[in-house]
Amino acid sequence: MSSATSTRQAETVERVFAAGLAELRQVGHEALTVRSVAARAGVSPATAYTYLASKNHLFAELFWRHLAVTPAVEETGSRVERVQAAVRSLTTRIAEEPALAAAVTPALLGSDADVERLRLRIGAEFAARFEAALGDG
Repeated sequence: MSSATSTRQAETVERVFAAGLAELRQVGHEALTVRSVAARAGVSPATAYTYLASKNHLFAELFWRHLAVTPAVEETGSRVERVQAAVRSLTTRIAEEPALAAAVTPALLGSDADVERLRLRIGAEFAARFEAALGDG
């Protein structure tokens, strides 16, 4: 695969996810379809399904991406204060996108294999942040 092809694919993926978030904000998680996301992204439904197994997969991926850019908590203060700051940071970040929070909750409870992989990554991210807040010892 050429670098132009992989660059084009990466751009397409980003367009699909950006369209997914915009569509979610506009119509909500119940009305959203992968077809409507594809139309908003300017790609065919088949192309969208190349990157998304389902709308639950979309919601989990959007949540993961949203969570992954949450800033790390400073390493000052007591362990309790650092854990409190980590929880505050994560909950604030989640509350910034109420439509996404509403969509991801039922999505993460599903049995879709692609969602399960993301659920594990999301859980690992939470655990890593709490471990970092707790520090050594």
